[in-house]
Amino acid sequence: GIVFLSYDGFYYYDGNASNKISLKIQNTINGLNLNKLPIAKSLKQRNKNRYMCAVTSGTGSTNDTVIVWDWVINAFTLYSGMAPSAMKTVFVNGYQEQIYFSDYSGYTYQMDTGTDDYPLKTRTAINAYYWTNWKDFGDGMLKKACPNVVIYYEINSSVLTFGYAYDFSLGSQYTYTINTNPNVSLYGTAIYGTSTYSANGGNFIRQDLDGSGRVARFYFANNNLGETFQIDGLATFANTETVE
Repeated sequence: GIVFLSYDGFYYYDGNASNKISLKIQNTINGLNLNKLPIAKSLKQRNKNRYMCAVTSGTGSTNDTVIVWDWVINAFTLYSGMAPSAMKTVFVNGYQEQIYFSDYSGYTYQMDTGTDDYPLKTRTAINAYYWTNWKDFGDGMLKKACPNVVIYYEINSSVLTFGYAYDFSLGSQYTYTINTNPNVSLYGTAIYGTSTYSANGGNFIRQDLDGSGRVARFYFANNNLGETFQIDGLATFANTETVE
């Protein structure tokens, strides 16, 4: 099919009809500068099943946000802090697919490479974060609390920020710092009080939580130079507190 950007969002044309696919990110669409949609740039990244479109947010005059749609799992993500005046899919040696973009100062970059950004040749940490959706645990009416969570992560030398919020709070109401440094037990070894689950150095940590609400969501972030993080899973449960 064909994906295209209209003034009210993204659509997918399957040869017979056009269906809107961006309803779940309508707030993001509403925050775009509609007058700058004609300068939007897009491409398809086949090896990651992604459609990418660079657009202008707010009252800006240049592209500063890249909206990404994964057509396999029907999920949206975005890149911010970029300035793509042009974007291109290229094939190195005829088969290795890579994405490049050029900014408004004449610099060209390869996407998704390394652990830092280099806007205008200045080393800058990547502000990477992820929010889950709002969890009602099968009942959106009763107030409840999540006593704790278990976070499964890939061991590396980084510091991860974990947070969470209740009842549609715009930001994190509670935050914690998690060290994913490999000075804990690795696969095939054991340290008292820790465990591993992956041959590649996976580990998990339990974090006790505070607060309560009717719905909750969880947050992971890292914006340190030279660091990355990989979250493999999160497990939690909810206890009913009131019937208000």
